[in-house]
Amino acid sequence: MLVEIKKLNISNDGYTRKVSIDKMYVNVNHIVSISDYNQVKDFLLAEQAHMGTGENFSLLKVLTAGKVDEIIAIGTSEELFSSFNETSKRVLLNG
Repeated sequence: MLVEIKKLNISNDGYTRKVSIDKMYVNVNHIVSISDYNQVKDFLLAEQAHMGTGENFSLLKVLTAGKVDEIIAIGTSEELFSSFNETSKRVLLNG
């Protein structure tokens, strides 16, 4: 089952870093762990990026092609976990 998350992208262009937020779809069956990630707030303040200052962030670890990728997602670990559980409930069709 795929679920939509908002991913924080940080790209390094040499002298500057660009911060953006993109939508991404993740397979719930491939998520290894979810943990709160508050250190990103300090990074955003240091980079003077005004996006996401009032947001909470989580670190998702996702198994992809035999390796674990880390994704910074918007939302607390509890919010993300509950949204993953809501979408993975089985629904009876035509019933």
